[in-house]
Formats: sequence, C-alpha cells, structure tokens
Amino acid sequence: MGTSLRKIIYSILFCSLYQNITAQTRSDIYLICNSSKNEISEGMWRGDIKYDNDPVYNHPPITFLFESKNVGYTIWFTHYSFNLDKLKKERPIQKDDYQMQILIKPKSFYNNTILKANPIYIDRIKETFKTAKEAWTWADGLREKTIYLFDGSDPMNWGEEGDGTTIRLIEVRMVATNEPREELVFPD
Repeated sequence: MGTSLRKIIYSILFCSLYQNITAQTRSDIYLICNSSKNEISEGMWRGDIKYDNDPVYNHPPITFLFESKNVGYTIWFTHYSFNLDKLKKERPIQKDDYQMQILIKPKSFYNNTILKANPIYIDRIKETFKTAKEAWTWADGLREKTIYLFDGSDPMNWGEEGDGTTIRLIEVRMVATNEPREELVFPD
C-alpha cells in the first residue's frame, strides 16, 4: 500500500474516531455553556443584537461567540427568527431562512433528554482544542445541524425567571468562524 493511500486511510480513521467522540447520539445536538455578557477572552460570550424593532424579525437575533484568544479561534452561533411575511417583501426567501425556536421545556427535559443525548459541554471541548484548526474543523462539522444551546447563565435556567420548573433552550446555527479563507479569483 502506497504512502499516500496509507495517509488517507489514517486520516479517515482519525476523523471517524474524532467524530464518534464528539458527535451526538440523536439528530439534535445540544451544547451546554455558561455564557458571559461581558467581553471575555476564553469561553462563550452572549450578545443580544439590537435591531430597533426591525419588522423583518419576530424578535432581535441572539449571537453567541465561542472563542479562545490564546488558541486563536472564534466561532459564531446565531439564533434568528424571521417574520417571513415581511422578509419575502424585501427579498426571495432562502432555504436558510427557516424559523429557529426558543423552547421552554420542563426541568426534567434536561436529565431525561439532553444528558442522554451526549451533549457537548463548551468548557470541556474548549480544553481539547490545541490549535485553531482543530476548533474550525469541529465547527465545520456543525454546519447545517440542528443545535440547541442550554445556557446555564440564562436566568430561566437557574430559577430567577419563571416559576423554577422550566428551562429555556435556544436553537442556534453555527454561522461562521474566523478561519482565513482563500478569496476566489476570477480570470479577466
């Protein structure tokens, strides 16, 4: 077997092992984090984007930045809920314009569903990334996936809001990373 073929086989085996370690056992992926609304250099930052009641949105988008300035990566997760009637007046609706949800579930959902689905703990996975490339590869594997984020810093999830019997999950999409991409060059 040639060296190139051997490298390809080893790469496939490594990727499949890595995927099995971090992949979910169900079609939904659950991320668990404790976000901060203050600027941070390591971990998850949450920002509520203000759009001054833009009628294209049912409510303002929510952005989560997962970053490590020490390792050099930033991964953007965003929640948005479009008012599709208003949006289609401004532009054609794309496949990516589907409605994301904010789910309110009983607290038992955390133990009975989320923990059984092999969730990804942001603080734990952050420690596994030795290079930015590893983080970007992990993030690329989340594209087009249904991701529900459980934010331990959310007041509803620790009982300050609501009656203490429910949790809030925010559906997000991995939308971008800070990975440098080669620009497309078109011939004249």
